[in-house]
Order: sequence, then C-alpha cells, then structure tokens
Amino acid sequence: ATITGIDIFTHKKHEDACPTSHSIDAPFVTRKEFQLADIAADGFVTMVTEDGKTKEDLKLPTEEEDQEMVNNLKKAFEAGKDVLIGVMCAMGKEKIIDFKELNQLHIYPSPLIFNLLK
Repeated sequence: ATITGIDIFTHKKHEDACPTSHSIDAPFVTRKEFQLADIAADGFVTMVTEDGKTKEDLKLPTEEEDQEMVNNLKKAFEAGKDVLIGVMCAMGKEKIIDFKELNQLHIYPSPLIFNLLK
C-alpha cells in the first residue's frame, strides 16, 4: 500500500510504500493552548502556561503558507487583544498552528488545519 501524508510542521508531502501485512507507526499528536505575553523582534514568542510559568522556546512560523495567520496574530497582539496561541506537538517538535482572540473568540487557523480536514 502507498501512504501519502502531509508533514504537520513543514507542510511537505511525503509518500511511503509498505506491504499491507506490516504495521505502521503513527505519531501521537497533541494540541495545547497558551496565552501570548510578548512577541520579540526575532520572532520568538513569550507565552504563559496553565500553571503561570513562561514559555519562550517557540518562534512564529516562517513558512509562506502560515504568513497570513502570523500577520493576523501580530495585528491582534499589537492592538492589545488577549490572544491564545494553539501549538501542535508531535515527535518532540512544537509549532504554532493557530490563534484566537479571547475578547471575540475569532479563530485564525494555519492552512495546515484545512489540509487535515480535507
């Protein structure tokens, strides 16, 4: 069987062929939300975790497909809105995939979300 998948971090398409009698490992994927506290000039974000600690190890996505979401995120933050960032986690990697404004509950997803729903 030929399996085709989209990398959730890079949006690249991958194909693999495997006999139907074999098992294939699938990653365990989770989604977390953090409140945005700051966006640094170098693109790193400061987020607040559920227990009130700060998390500063994620950078805004740089892929072309994500730029509309990133621009909307920056505009909302610069306008002083409270923002929750959605982070996809799998295989030891994390990526910002969407955000929502707490005041209005608008959700601005990355195109990745639409690709997964197709």
